[in-house]
Amino acid sequence: MAASTVTLEPPVGDAVYRAWRESRVDADLAHAAAEQVRNQAGRNVIVVIESRFDEIMAKIGAQSAHMNEQSARLEEKIDAQNTRIEVLQRVIWPLIGIPATAVLGLLYEAVDG
Repeated sequence: MAASTVTLEPPVGDAVYRAWRESRVDADLAHAAAEQVRNQAGRNVIVVIESRFDEIMAKIGAQSAHMNEQSARLEEKIDAQNTRIEVLQRVIWPLIGIPATAVLGLLYEAVDG
């Protein structure tokens, strides 16, 4: 396998590369240094993005916990309402039945009588 030749060409307008070259730094070294500066800048950006991502995930987790609490309270309220409805049904139907029986008895007497 033949060794490949890499042409080191700095990006157009690379001020770091140009500054080192104007300071008479070797072209290969200036290019490597400019690349290292870009790589470090990229790592710094990644650190900032990861930090923001962690903040966002923490906020999402807090919102999720809040929603779970609200859901639990809503379920408790619904259960309480269902219990009240069941109690009212046990009370109301007999109360409706008593007058209905009397009315039906009166109707029966009127028809039969």
